[in-house]
Amino acid sequence: FFRHERVIMAFYHMRLGNQEKAKEHFNKITAPQLLPKKQQAYVIYMQAVFNSQEVGIQKTESQLRKAMGMGLRADHDNAIARMHLAGICAQTNRRPEASQLLAEAKKFDKNGMLKEQITMLQGQMKMMPSKNQMRMAQMQGGGRKMVRR
Repeated sequence: FFRHERVIMAFYHMRLGNQEKAKEHFNKITAPQLLPKKQQAYVIYMQAVFNSQEVGIQKTESQLRKAMGMGLRADHDNAIARMHLAGICAQTNRRPEASQLLAEAKKFDKNGMLKEQITMLQGQMKMMPSKNQMRMAQMQGGGRKMVRR
């Protein structure tokens, strides 16, 4: 099988624990559409994970969905991608979709590596106010109390 040299170097640096070097190698791949489908999926997936802070929520979400659509080979990669998407959906007030993605992530996490993170994300989702609660707070002026003089 043909493997792109940047992909090989990036995964090598990830095994060593050098995330910055791996990120550099993944970002230097300018045309992932020319790679075989599985490698293309992993390049898009890793670019989305590494660059989530710089490129924004919408682009990260579209990249993760594209990578999942192409097919990630490993179950733990599918679980991580779904967990990231659930976090994005929770941030954008799409709770039902986020809880569905977390349930799918649980199914893919066969070794229990992400069990802690999934339960933490579920706890954070429970503490988040719903859309109705946000609307009520806005109608009441943010819950500010007026001081009577």
